[in-house]
Amino acid sequence: MLIYLLPLFIVLAIETPIYFECLKRKNILSLVLIIVMNIISNLSFNLAYVYTDYSNLTLIFGEIIVFVLEGLLLSLAFNEFKYFIYSFIVNILSLLIGLFINRFFNLDDFELTISIIVFASLFALYMIIRIIFLFVSKKEKVKIV
Repeated sequence: MLIYLLPLFIVLAIETPIYFECLKRKNILSLVLIIVMNIISNLSFNLAYVYTDYSNLTLIFGEIIVFVLEGLLLSLAFNEFKYFIYSFIVNILSLLIGLFINRFFNLDDFELTISIIVFASLFALYMIIRIIFLFVSKKEKVKIV
C-alpha cells in the first residue's frame, strides 16, 4: 500500500499547485477537478506500472498516456490549449522528481513513511492556504460589489 502513496503524494504536492496557479479563474470546483484527475491518473498508472513489474516500456508509454489524457481533460475543462502544454511540463517535472527519489534513495519502510508524511504535509499545507485564500478573496469581492 505504501508503494502507491508516495508517488501519489509527490504528484499531488507538485502538480496540483502548478496546475491550479496557472488557472485564470480559481475556484473550489477547479481545485477538486485537478485533485481527482491526478488521483485517478496516478493510481491507474502506478497499478499498471507495478503489475508489469516496473517495465521501462510501461513507464514511458504510461507517462505519455497520462500527459495526453490530463492535457486533454484540462484543455477541454478550461477551454484553452495551453493546459495541454502545462500537462507536459508538470508531468515531466513530477516524473523527474520521482525518478530522482527512486535512483538516489533506497527507502526502507520507515523512510518511505517519512517521505509520504513530508509530501502529504506539503500538499495539505498548500490546500489549507489555498482554500482559505479562495474564501477570503471571494468575500472581499462580494463586499466591494
